[in-house]
Amino acid sequence: MRVSRHVIVGLMVLLSACTTEIKATSTQNPPPSEPFKNFGQFKLHPVAPNPADEKDDANQRATQKIDEELQSTLGAQLLRWDKGEGRTLEIEPRVEEIKFVSGGKRFWAGWFAGSSAVVMQVNFKDADTGNTIAAPTFYQHASAMGGAWSIGGTDNAMLYRIAEIINDYVVRNYENAVGGANGAPPDRVLKP
Repeated sequence: MRVSRHVIVGLMVLLSACTTEIKATSTQNPPPSEPFKNFGQFKLHPVAPNPADEKDDANQRATQKIDEELQSTLGAQLLRWDKGEGRTLEIEPRVEEIKFVSGGKRFWAGWFAGSSAVVMQVNFKDADTGNTIAAPTFYQHASAMGGAWSIGGTDNAMLYRIAEIINDYVVRNYENAVGGANGAPPDRVLKP
């Protein structure tokens, strides 16, 4: 049986789509320069999308879901801490890299659609001085096979997990500046 060149090229494209090369640079974030309790007011900015995703609807929708979850969880926490006076801590979350496999793509292509992953950086700044208090990065990943079995459930869960990890970092560093995990397992960290 003779296999057409188009079939071979098609299989190569599908197999190359199965992994994402988005990885973290470490598994831990350093502590902020001071605990967040030193601030009396907090301003959480919307999640800034990666400009490269301007025409990628799936990545844009994923960024919006992350923002909704962060505003809901971290935003509520910050309201509880806000004293209405004192120094203001500005929190600026930004998507550095994202590859999100939508439910429709997952339904039709299964694991061939590849894995999903996201790297975010969150800048914490003193609004009065402009000084950076912390600039941690956060990572989450959803495997291609898990996405196929859950028909996109693990891909969507990744969006909620990254918001949760960011929220945990802020809560963990409120009383004392201790740093924390960024969500990346050791096998998803770039090798030096």
